[in-house]
Amino acid sequence: MTALASHLSAFLNERLPHERNASENTRASYAYAFQLLVQFASQRCKVQPSALSLEQIEARLVLDFLAHLETVRKNGPSSRNARLAQDIVAVVCLRTENEISFDSLLEDLVRSLSFPIDSDHVLQNLQHSRRGGLVSIDWHRRAIKREGPLKDYVTNRVIANEMWSLIFDDWLKINRSIENRYGKVNTEYFELLSPKQQQ
Repeated sequence: MTALASHLSAFLNERLPHERNASENTRASYAYAFQLLVQFASQRCKVQPSALSLEQIEARLVLDFLAHLETVRKNGPSSRNARLAQDIVAVVCLRTENEISFDSLLEDLVRSLSFPIDSDHVLQNLQHSRRGGLVSIDWHRRAIKREGPLKDYVTNRVIANEMWSLIFDDWLKINRSIENRYGKVNTEYFELLSPKQQQ
């Protein structure tokens, strides 16, 4: 049996900060997620958390854990969709152009984020943003254009969101990726994040 604790410790304390250059917020999010998984597995397997082995974290246990998150902790697909929606807003905001193509939006998301991006989910989220008046979409040219209410939305809804610590890490990754790829970012939106960076 392979001890889980040493592998988790190495992942959180070595791989994330040194190999992945993950921020403190990202590391805290991973640590919390693993804490929840270890507590669940410990109760399921009836062993102390420190006694868990890698072999005990099998597919059935992980699926039951995800079901537990959705039913008991109420943390389901809607939370994941909310995160993706804010990441899409980040790309639209931080690009310097007022109008970008759908394909370049997808490319920026794939380059910036560590989770898989589904183009259908991106389209669905864009439809919600369009209905909310945040963007307009020219379907023939596959072009997305920023609209006026977007800045207020970022200030009053995105930054005030309870998921902000997770979203903020994504925004910083997106910001770095866009700056590396295009040489600059939209400073109007990046300046909204500056006070948060200093906290």
